[in-house]
Amino acid sequence: LQWKQIGNTVEIKLPEYDPEKIKAPYAYAIKIENYGRFAAKPQVNVLYNDKMQPTVSLNADKGTTVYYTTDGMEPSIKSAVYKSPFIINKSSIVKAIAVKQGAVNSYTTNMPVKTYELMPAVDVFKTTEGLQYSYYEADNFNAGSIETQQPVKTGITKKIGIEEARRKEKFGSIWQSCSWREILRLQPFNFSRIDPSNRRYVSPDSRILFWQNGCHVQHLGRIGTRHKLLDSLIKIEATGMYDFSTTSDDGSMLYLDSKLIVDNSGEHGMEEKTDKAFLEKGLHTIKLVYYDNGGGNGLQVSYNLHGKAKQVLPAAVLYH
Repeated sequence: LQWKQIGNTVEIKLPEYDPEKIKAPYAYAIKIENYGRFAAKPQVNVLYNDKMQPTVSLNADKGTTVYYTTDGMEPSIKSAVYKSPFIINKSSIVKAIAVKQGAVNSYTTNMPVKTYELMPAVDVFKTTEGLQYSYYEADNFNAGSIETQQPVKTGITKKIGIEEARRKEKFGSIWQSCSWREILRLQPFNFSRIDPSNRRYVSPDSRILFWQNGCHVQHLGRIGTRHKLLDSLIKIEATGMYDFSTTSDDGSMLYLDSKLIVDNSGEHGMEEKTDKAFLEKGLHTIKLVYYDNGGGNGLQVSYNLHGKAKQVLPAAVLYH
């Protein structure tokens, strides 16, 4: 009998089986000491400090040593040994194994850990309660196709949901943020319309006051400059880390300040997806895409300051 270890694999060599000499129905029986003893996988816990940096701690059974990596590589006994919680400075995948004498090494624990940059609030001249929305109907929807179709109707609503649906299935809605636009010309000292095809209006001090669909300009500007026009907005009462979730049947996607925060797209029953955003106090653009491809349907959007109770997104924080 000979054996050798190759990485995490043990290779055993046995003498050639001779049925004339061995009359038993099996050739050999190998007894492996401590067979069935495995080290339990370590647990990864992530907490965010006052600067919203993720602090990672690894927990494992007593008597085990935990090895970990943060660069996506598989951990081994040559990897860093976990001794105390550590801070992650960029989004990474933490991988860890537990090793215990007399036991087989644990399987690898994988945990994506995100870092979050503060998302600054936008400066809006004037707001009105409620959100702008576009409602769609089609035989088939997906995350990309709904935004290329013509809406059946548009309007203002005080909450996000499927109450505006005109039929039982195969419909969708978008609560849409505006895009970058350019001022083409300006009639100074006269509150007048410019660029009639787009219905942009300005005041004598060159500030755009409103847009045909209710958008607002982010800041002052001159002829030829570009301005970010905003419509659907959410008011954040305090700077901090916020948890956002969508529960939907079928797909939904939630954007804040043009960044995808929650991706709950696809065809599925009522399913919840959650993620975080580090937001400055004030107004932020919000965009939600929802679609139903048949069968059941439903939509709910929730949020909370990290560590506080979750609540359905209230009408009081939604503006355009």
